[in-house]
Formats: sequence, C-alpha cells, structure tokens
Amino acid sequence: MKLIGLVCIAATGCAAARTKLRACGSDDDLSRRYLVGVGISGLGGGADSIENARQRALANLAEQFSVQITSQLHARDEAVQRGGITEESSHILSQLDTRSDVTLDGTETLEACASGENVRVRVGLERVRFVRDGLERLRAQDAIVRDLDKRASVAATNRKRLEAVALWSDAADGVRKAERLALMVQIVGREQTQIALPGPREFERRADEALAAASVRIDVRPIEGNGLVAREALACLGRVGVPAVESSVSPDAVVTLDVTVDPPLEAAPQFFIARAHLAVALRRGETLTAVGGASGAVKGGGSTPDAARREAVRRLSIETLPGVLDDVVANLGVRARARCAPTAG
Repeated sequence: MKLIGLVCIAATGCAAARTKLRACGSDDDLSRRYLVGVGISGLGGGADSIENARQRALANLAEQFSVQITSQLHARDEAVQRGGITEESSHILSQLDTRSDVTLDGTETLEACASGENVRVRVGLERVRFVRDGLERLRAQDAIVRDLDKRASVAATNRKRLEAVALWSDAADGVRKAERLALMVQIVGREQTQIALPGPREFERRADEALAAASVRIDVRPIEGNGLVAREALACLGRVGVPAVESSVSPDAVVTLDVTVDPPLEAAPQFFIARAHLAVALRRGETLTAVGGASGAVKGGGSTPDAARREAVRRLSIETLPGVLDDVVANLGVRARARCAPTAG
C-alpha cells in the first residue's frame, strides 16, 4: 500500500492533512491472515505522523510476541518449576529481541487512515509466509548446530579440547536461537513447532566436560623474581573457569608472560623508580598469537633498586595482568564465568 506524506500545521488546522488519508471505517478482520499490530498518532505530529503511528504499531506487534512467548514459557515450565519460570526460559526471554527478530523482518503496512484528529496505522505479519520462511530458517539453523556438534566431537577426539569447548558453546547458542525462532513461528502459525535438536544445556555439558579435561600452561619468563605474576595468573584463570597449570607435558594451550623491568633509576636520594613491562603470547598447536601486544610501562618506587623492582612487578600483577588475561580467555574461545579485571563501578 502506497502511503502519501502527511503534513499538518497546527496554525492552519489538520483538515488538509486528513484529506490525504481515507477515513477509518469499520475494521476489516485481518487476524486470520495476519498477526496485526495497531498504532495511533495525532495528526498534529507533522510530516512524521504516519511514521510515528507505524512505529507504535510495530511496538504493539512486538509486545504481543513478548506477552505470548512469556505465557507459553510459563506454561511449559509448570511441570519443572511450579509458580515460576526456569533459568533456561529466562535466558530465552533475555535474548529475545522481537523488534529485530520479527517486526522488522517481513512486516507489511496494511492500513493508514484518519480517525478524528488521529492517524491509525495497522501493520501485520502474513501468517503463511512467515511460517514458511521461519521453517526454512529453522532447517538452516538445525544444519548449523549439527555441523558445530560434529566438528566439536572431532576436535575432542583429536585432543583439541579447547576448540571443542568453543564449538559446543556455539552450538548451545545456536539451539537457543532455534528455540526463539520456533516459538515465534508457533505464535504466528498457531501450530505447535518442534525442533529436533538436543537442548542447549546438553551442549554446555559437553563443553564443560571438554574444558575439565583440558589444561592451559602458564609460562612466566623469567620466573625468578616474578612468582607473584605466575600466582596471580593461575588464580585469575581458575576463577574464570580456565584450567590453568604451571606444568604440563601436552597442554591444550600455552600462555607465555614475558616480564621485563628496566634498570631502576634514582629519582631522589634513597628513592628509586623502576618500569615493568608485560608481553603476552598464546600458543595453540602451531598457532602463536600475540595478545594485547606490549602493555606499556608500569612504574614502581622504593627505597632501594630491588624494592622499586618488586613494587613495579606487584603493580603489573594487579593492574595490568587481569585485563590481559581476559583477552587471553577470549582468544581461547572459553565462555568465562567471571572476569579477571574488575568491572567499572
């Protein structure tokens, strides 16, 4: 339906604007063919009145999805958790963006008309077409998840356990995406829609098992004088869920932390300043990746050159190292359960 731009100047009234839109009549029953959203905006909104009403109609359509999906998840979970909603369903809701997943994909403007001093717009999703396209997307998503699972299994068999962790984690996300799409297809099509995939928790279980069997070796060079760096790295990676060790014959990955300290300078009588630097590399198989590059200098001060050096290394361990290790975890493809570096605020 072609819409004509609407202009309404308050000083001259809105009669001219109303003539550009037909008057709203009795509502046609479009619900059999479409899932319909309705939006209303005042004619005094100027040239944007139709668009304002259309955006409100889209929001109304999205709200219908949110309400119906929440209702269906509550009903589905009653057998599992009385009077509430399970963690998995909460995850589905938290990831659901009906505005981008639905209303901006295939929505049609069905009607724009004038009703008194208002513009009314109805938008809709054609049920048959949405279901057809949605089922096609579900088949494609099913193939993606199965491919991820297959690749993860091969990686685990070949002792590439961290690669398997990343692939199974992606598979879990892929199932959740399929579940969201299946719910939306079910709402629009008014028919039960099933997906023939293991649940996301099953893929997460496989990822956890692979991670538990993996090891990430931490090499601090030189270790002499830098024991604090090694201890902080092991503790931090352990907190976020990465199985870090100081020694391993065949680790899944090796994180090398190169610590250098410039010769301390005497800044004042009996007060010395030293600058410490950190460079990080991650090796997985034959692949070597620099993580974060050179970290820049961290200064430490003390009454002796050795005290200044120790202070510089201490500050490096608590100020620079955590953020670098978060980058390491991201490069490993592991879903961290926490962060090493403190969050702002």
